[in-house]
Amino acid sequence: MPFKTEEQLFEKAITSPFLQNMVETLIYPTYAYVEPKGLFGIPDLVIVNVEYKSGQATIIRSFAFEMKLSNWKRAITQAYRYRAFANLSFVVIDRYFLKPALENIGDFVKSNIGLISIDRSGFLNLHYTPKFEEPYSYELEVKFQRMILGENDGKVSYSPDLMVWRS
Repeated sequence: MPFKTEEQLFEKAITSPFLQNMVETLIYPTYAYVEPKGLFGIPDLVIVNVEYKSGQATIIRSFAFEMKLSNWKRAITQAYRYRAFANLSFVVIDRYFLKPALENIGDFVKSNIGLISIDRSGFLNLHYTPKFEEPYSYELEVKFQRMILGENDGKVSYSPDLMVWRS
């Protein structure tokens, strides 16, 4: 049985131990930003791993997630935009509607966009893992970093949308 709304899919995905383990590292604090605005599109979720050295914060790895019930073509287009500022970008799709996306897995590989499916029980399956890459837009990468870390203070800028994923 499929999800009724993207909000249900989103809630199930972000509480999944699979997703949490995928983005966490043992060393770095991890932060999540829900629907950050002002970038190239509005990802459903962005997660960053932040390293602190000598009082300065640096984003060492960033993930962007686009979650869709069924429209994998629209999702992959949106997820590709997020590669402008994120190291890794993923589409998360309802397992009930996975077959067309899997039949076109080559599009995900060619675009270096990860593909994850989820069912209503919360089981996630990683179908394609993208390669870590530097964002393709320096300007948007800097804008994204300033959004998360602040303008010049080198510390994570807390806002109502930014939450500690794990510290």
